[in-house]
Amino acid sequence: MKKKFFDSWYCISVYIAAAFALALVLGAWDMREKLLLGSSFFIFLHFFEEFGFPGGFPYVGMKVELRITDLDARHWPLNQVNAMFGNFCFAVLVYLLPLFLPSVRFLTLAAAIFAFAEILMHLAVFNIALKTWYNPGLLTAVFGLLPTSLWYFSQVWGQHLYGWGDAGLALVWIVFNYWLAFRSPIYKMLGELSDRYAFTDAEVSRAKRYMK
Repeated sequence: MKKKFFDSWYCISVYIAAAFALALVLGAWDMREKLLLGSSFFIFLHFFEEFGFPGGFPYVGMKVELRITDLDARHWPLNQVNAMFGNFCFAVLVYLLPLFLPSVRFLTLAAAIFAFAEILMHLAVFNIALKTWYNPGLLTAVFGLLPTSLWYFSQVWGQHLYGWGDAGLALVWIVFNYWLAFRSPIYKMLGELSDRYAFTDAEVSRAKRYMK
């Protein structure tokens, strides 16, 4: 049962995204809350695009970020458990925590800024490395996360809600959470479970087009 849960974590993210969409449509929210709910909707869809359909990101991530091209996922430092931990941990801290701490301005700013980091990685870094025009996660980044952040900045432009200090703290918060989610001792410890929770051959094969 436990393995089945971890094997389907990115499918569960679709239902989580649907819950955010429902809340966004049915509730009366201010601009800040719309940013966070909308971004949460797209980030959970982003996980599904990367790992579910069309999928293939596990191999892409290993190839581009760690230069690992071994097709046997049991040898990877990435598996279903630490992939779920990293992505869900990042989503909760960067996108959900600001909903409950509206007075901590840099948290909201970090959520808005992170869309640009996703665009940099998916539109430039991964595509250049793979010599392709698409990689898993590109669509939700370009047509979801980015427009949501651009809309938010267009609405608050000129209101002087944030200062340079907020921007600096926002960037530090993003870097810290990336480290915690994908480079910390917790992530590495969970990575040792790859023998049991490795991505399946079917999941790895979704990246077939990038295996050149």
